Amino acid sequence: MAHGPVEALLGETFGIKLLTYLCAISVEEMETRLDSGNALVPQAEAVLAELAAFAQIVAAQQTANPGLPAVVALQPLGQFDPASGTTVANRLRLEAGGDLLEASMGGAADDDLVKSLLFTMARDAYPMCLAPSDVRFPMSLTSLYQHPARAELDTAITEDPALSRLFPEDEVGLGHRGTVYTSLGRGSSIHTVLFGSTIVAAAWDAATMDSETPSLAELLAVVNTLVDVIREAAGGKQPGVRARLVFTGLVTANGATIETPWGPLRPLTEIERRAAPTQLEGTVSGTDPDGKSVTVSYAGELVLETTLPYGVVVKPSAAMEVSAQAFPQVPGADALTHRIEAIQLSALLGVQRPVGSWAIARLAWYWVADPLFPGRMLSWASVQSAPGFMPYELSASECESLADWCRWIEERRVPQVDIAVRRVLSAAHSRTTATDRLVDAVIAWENLFGTSEGEPRLRITAAMAWLLGNDRSSRQAIQATLKKLYDDRSKIVHGATFEERAMNERGGEALTFSLRSLEVLFRDRPDILALRDGAERSLALILGGSG
Repeated sequence: MAHGPVEALLGETFGIKLLTYLCAISVEEMETRLDSGNALVPQAEAVLAELAAFAQIVAAQQTANPGLPAVVALQPLGQFDPASGTTVANRLRLEAGGDLLEASMGGAADDDLVKSLLFTMARDAYPMCLAPSDVRFPMSLTSLYQHPARAELDTAITEDPALSRLFPEDEVGLGHRGTVYTSLGRGSSIHTVLFGSTIVAAAWDAATMDSETPSLAELLAVVNTLVDVIREAAGGKQPGVRARLVFTGLVTANGATIETPWGPLRPLTEIERRAAPTQLEGTVSGTDPDGKSVTVSYAGELVLETTLPYGVVVKPSAAMEVSAQAFPQVPGADALTHRIEAIQLSALLGVQRPVGSWAIARLAWYWVADPLFPGRMLSWASVQSAPGFMPYELSASECESLADWCRWIEERRVPQVDIAVRRVLSAAHSRTTATDRLVDAVIAWENLFGTSEGEPRLRITAAMAWLLGNDRSSRQAIQATLKKLYDDRSKIVHGATFEERAMNERGGEALTFSLRSLEVLFRDRPDILALRDGAERSLALILGGSG
């Protein structure tokens, strides 16, 4: 508990992290000061007194403007102070007896003018990064617009062979601008005057995914990396950017990590759990076939820590006025979707569960370190409103199986079967009615083995019978069942009368055949999977069969 109303106001206005930095003391010393009132050294007490007066001004502003975030009211601390050659916040730190952290990476980075200027801006913005924030206003670095290094940075960008490609147009008052579309699905105008604040904000976001309170050195390291990424992307390459893809529905026994071709699939850290969107509150529980109770959070249990290819396309500003359908093709844009789908398909194929109780790796949210996005780039799904699912704990052998499936899918997936993959995932993850599930499942058959020639029902069911059966008798039985399911699908889509109650079982049965087909193709018959289309795949199975 704070010692008095002044200490309470200080803690509420500035937060422990910023107070500690400004007074150049440890967190423990600041907590003791606020809790007990024991005086700090005179220099630090003088700064604390100045901050208390400023806190009164902030409180008055918030009273006059209800809802005004503290991070906005604290902006005077981020203003540049010519007398000290840094920001007001850093001046206070110096007056408290502290020193300024070195805005340097050393070596070649300091000889790079763009990076050197950004390092200085990051050092001066560092105190504001420590300021309290909320969901609506996670950070405010608008004061960097008036930083003396900003104008020099504008010039350095326009003279940089790679970065200048992103800003091909002049704009009065805003330096140069460009319209950039990225492989992460974003398109926006960017301006040289905001480049510094954008990079620092993006770097802080990335750093805080790994550390509760990143140091300036950690912040500068990310700035250094982001500039390299942007330059490579502007030059036509596809450098990697960090991403976290978070799934719920599954946990691993003893918190095991699953190695995948794209990075580790592991339990969330506490930092990542706190980063989850606030909309994903709550848990869901269930009892697995072995009688073990499993509880998972809607905000996620397993995270794929990976990198995504980052590509950019620069267009004239007029392009922003056209419809979203004109979003250009950006290399690497399918990587995010493919990795999500691969994890989900691997769970369905690699973890054996009863029909209707499939192992669902439901995407909860994901984060990407977009170097041109000034804040936290989070996307999430409404997990609570999705169809119900059974939480499962994966055993050691199931984790190994999932890892194998991730590898096979990465090595063997071809674009020609994307429809089958997505329809299977839709049927298992999203469909709430058995009829929709059956339709999705049969569309997957058609993508895998269908043809526009001849009698597709016969060809598809015969090919699947050859793929899944072991002898003449089993193949005949499989084909007979498939034909009935195919006819059921036709009744549904053509509006014919069908027995609703029977469809509950048949929807799951049809999806099981889809899953079995993908299982055999990816694991045992990649030669068939790699063929050009469904016509070639079905023909190869039928003509190549024996027995």
